[in-house]
Amino acid sequence: MVAGAILLILVVFVAKRVLVKPIRSFSTRIADKTTKRTVTYAGVFILMTLYYVVVAEGLKVKVREPIYRLLNPGDEITVFEYSDGSYRLG
Repeated sequence: MVAGAILLILVVFVAKRVLVKPIRSFSTRIADKTTKRTVTYAGVFILMTLYYVVVAEGLKVKVREPIYRLLNPGDEITVFEYSDGSYRLG
């Protein structure tokens, strides 16, 4: 049952990545860094920490932990806007 739930999550994640297309990109500066703690349930509760950088336009851009640690406020980055309304680091 747990394996089925994990497989379903994986299929949804892959399908979402394939169907989402980039709309535009823009250069901006990092205004702040923030984290968010959340819980995911996949047969068991999994604690997760999500990492975000807040850019000058006020948008939160989700990044992976190693990238989060490398970036500092004031750094210039390129952000991509996607068709699902998400923003990702370029």
